Amino acid sequence: MITTLTFTPVLPPRSRGVRKVAFLRSACALAALALAGGLSAQTAAPADSKPADPDKTIQLEKLVVSGYRASLAASLDEKRKAGANIDVITAQDVGKFPDTNLAESLSHIPGVTIDRLFGEGERVSILGTDPSLNRTLLNGQPIATADWYILDTPSRQFNYALLAPEVIGQAAVYRTWEPRLLEGSIGGTIIVNTASPLKGQPFAAAVSATESYNGLSKKYEPSFSGTVSWHNDSKTLGIMVGAQDSKDYIRRDGVEALGVLGNYTDSSGIVVQNNFSDPSYPQVGVATQPSAAGPNKGFVMDEVINTALFEQLRHRQGANGAIEYKVSENFEIDYTGLFVNENMDNTNTSFYPMYMTGSPVANPTFSNGLLTSGSYTGNQIEVDLFARKAQIKTQVHDFKFIYTSGDFKLTGDVGYTRATGGTTMQAYRGANIFDPYSITEGPSSASFTAVTGPTYATTGDVTLNSSQNAGWGGLVEEPEVDQEKWAQADFEVPLKNDFLSKLLVGFRSSAHDTSEFSAHQVAFFGPGERNYLALFQAAPGNFLSGLSGITSSMATHPVGNFNAIFNQTANTPASATDISAGYWPGVTAGQTLAQYSVAHPYAVINDWLALPTDSATVGPTFNAKEVINAMYFEAPFHAGHLSGNFGVRFVETATTGTSINVGRISGSPYAGALPGGQPLTAASLGQYGAPGYQPIPVPAPGQTQAQANMAAWTQAQYDATEVPITAKVDNTYTNILPALNLAYDAGRDQVIRFAMAEVMSRPNLLQEFGYTTLYPINTPGDIGGNGVGGTTGLNPYKSVNLDLDYEYYFAKNSYFSVDVFYKDIENYIVNVTTPEIHANTTTWEDQYFYVTRPQNGGKATSKGVALSYQQEFANGFGLSANYTHLSAQGVNGQLPFASKNQINIGPYFENRRGLVRLTYSWRDDFATGSFNGSSTVFTRPYTSLDANASINLGKNFSLTLTARNLLNESYQQYFSNPIAGGSQLFADAYKTGRGYSAGVHYKF
Repeated sequence: MITTLTFTPVLPPRSRGVRKVAFLRSACALAALALAGGLSAQTAAPADSKPADPDKTIQLEKLVVSGYRASLAASLDEKRKAGANIDVITAQDVGKFPDTNLAESLSHIPGVTIDRLFGEGERVSILGTDPSLNRTLLNGQPIATADWYILDTPSRQFNYALLAPEVIGQAAVYRTWEPRLLEGSIGGTIIVNTASPLKGQPFAAAVSATESYNGLSKKYEPSFSGTVSWHNDSKTLGIMVGAQDSKDYIRRDGVEALGVLGNYTDSSGIVVQNNFSDPSYPQVGVATQPSAAGPNKGFVMDEVINTALFEQLRHRQGANGAIEYKVSENFEIDYTGLFVNENMDNTNTSFYPMYMTGSPVANPTFSNGLLTSGSYTGNQIEVDLFARKAQIKTQVHDFKFIYTSGDFKLTGDVGYTRATGGTTMQAYRGANIFDPYSITEGPSSASFTAVTGPTYATTGDVTLNSSQNAGWGGLVEEPEVDQEKWAQADFEVPLKNDFLSKLLVGFRSSAHDTSEFSAHQVAFFGPGERNYLALFQAAPGNFLSGLSGITSSMATHPVGNFNAIFNQTANTPASATDISAGYWPGVTAGQTLAQYSVAHPYAVINDWLALPTDSATVGPTFNAKEVINAMYFEAPFHAGHLSGNFGVRFVETATTGTSINVGRISGSPYAGALPGGQPLTAASLGQYGAPGYQPIPVPAPGQTQAQANMAAWTQAQYDATEVPITAKVDNTYTNILPALNLAYDAGRDQVIRFAMAEVMSRPNLLQEFGYTTLYPINTPGDIGGNGVGGTTGLNPYKSVNLDLDYEYYFAKNSYFSVDVFYKDIENYIVNVTTPEIHANTTTWEDQYFYVTRPQNGGKATSKGVALSYQQEFANGFGLSANYTHLSAQGVNGQLPFASKNQINIGPYFENRRGLVRLTYSWRDDFATGSFNGSSTVFTRPYTSLDANASINLGKNFSLTLTARNLLNESYQQYFSNPIAGGSQLFADAYKTGRGYSAGVHYKF
């Protein structure tokens, strides 16, 4: 059922941006009227001309495309005929896509870049815009997506790791927009189309078997796939089914800083003062600390230099299907389904020195305000072990109903997509050893050296009953759900007009739900309670090989074992000590921590300063719903050598939802009520499982609030001040989105295109909640740490997009193009950091936290030029190449994921014996967010060189070979030095190694 659209007119304010929008809408209307009135009398194009078909749907006409050159030819044909500026990638054959990953294929398109944080392309950016500002559609409809990494939060980004290349028939990147397409993209829209069984051969089938090898981990993993397509002789019934089972082993060696510490005045005059009372931190104006040589005085340094080993086996199992049934000449029913189940279990070992205890830094050196070296004694070196269970399950069901008569064509579409993911359970353990060490930091590397080098060996410096074998551990649950239901009706009405050939009108209603649950359960273990040593195994012999500044202390420490970590932490029953000492309040004999966590989802939350401790927090848990109603009209036109389309889309978005996260209730002025005005009473707190509210004590003269709290309250009474805090969102907005696409056939195989449109993109749903997540530090004083949060009432991004494109098809399967683009973005959401007063969960007092929240109001532009070249030479040789120059700037500088320069070069050779292809890619620096969202990091230039080959061993049998990351490139990031502009501070560096695969492909 289609929900009736209602729109409330809103009078816009007088502003430069509104005048631009008004001008754009007027320009579209005037262009349409002028063309309709002035050009309708012109004669139609001659039969031998090739005008653009503006409403051409990107899909395979046949399944008999065979070979890489044929794939390029089919893609180029679709590009030339399209009514918008698009780029296309076509499958070479049944179940045979040009690359092993769709994101890698898309990255060869000009202006499209990918992020390779885990070695394989997963996130796609288009023309300098954040991946969350672009939409990826399956057969023109949404596909739900969920993340697997525990540091990710639900967003609008699409994770290309879940989409097997075997299901793809063709993929199109719309660089310019049409009203018939779904809204929500500022950079571009990616439409992935599965193949049509009725448009292929009567019977086609293919199977593949592949073995992959990771050069860093030295591991082999198999993959299998199969596809069958059939239709009857009368072409009234077609069926296609496919199945995939693939494994890929990921290992990532890294050195990483978890943030930036320091005390300084930045270049804009803002005083940034972490105010660490611990003498081991550099201090501004503290006599016991050395003076910095920076221009504004003060220090910056990396917060923790961590060595990290990440390992993951990605096991993807999937199935896809399509049924097309022509009930009669006028009526057709289609169904498309996709099912993906991907296991993403992973383990991570972190080993790093801490600055928070022990002596002050000795013998420090500085450069441009950076603390470049120093030594510590009496400080702790920590090891953290993480074992994470993660699984992504995705399904798509799409039903289409097509009715055609002499007067109109009606296409109905109803569908449902759902994805579950996130981290279903993380088990972690941590402990530390006190050992002297020294550090070295700089722009491109950071390292540490431990004096004695703790080994965590059973015969070494840790024994079963020593204090070092104690520590903490716990469980984390952060599952996600993303789902959408939709109903859509599209009408195509033929017009008896030489200028306007048809009118397209459509209506769509959808309900999009996204939710995440976050729960943390912390438990302390005493000496001898759990054999911490049993969790370790030797580090790989080549750990951290190829990275700069690596010391033996960093490369030879032991690493965690997934099964041992998970079983000991989550599945070992509570010991007698656990029960008698009250380590886990309320635990019963034989109960494991996993069972205890389920039974006590909101257990009493104790402070980290007190042992024993357990904690259950939610931060944040949220459930959001978007109801989106839209209608559009689009009119394709054709007059002589000019063709195109114009139209408008009306969209109304209503967002509602609730978030909840546990927070400590502050002292004055919040002592009298819970958030929302609910009074603080034993009953109101008791509903959350708290033992009852205790009045906040008044400090005595000379006494801090924290000291007063500690003196007046028992631990249980203090715990009562930490309760779930809810935040609600209820936001509705309307967008009117006009668009115009023009294509002029200039003759001699030349096409000139011009497009202008107003487009929009919605904020990430989590950003729209007013939640707060804090990262406290255990130091008294004014500053309690950092934090991140959301903001209610955010408005969507809006952009006026202009595009001018010249295409010259100078030879068979060859072309050259110049595309100039400009995007004027308003309501750009920027992260703003401000000090806020919050209760510190580790110091029992209210302190300032530097909290980063999203805010509207930023303006941004993305402008540039993309040059593309493709040519098929004689004797089977060919070349494709492109270069994109981009300037994408906002109020805070360079836009995230925007590289100033990008180059792709792809030579190939193909004949009847097979194919050899190289793909070289290079991209410039680009900005992203830090692990907790409170800092901006920049990724250094990245170079990629891949190769693949196919050897035809028979008419239907081929051998395939691929090689990825042949240059063994490092993924490196840096912080911008806030003291000395233009200089850098190391953030992280990772190695994922080379990847190879060999397989066979057989088609029937």
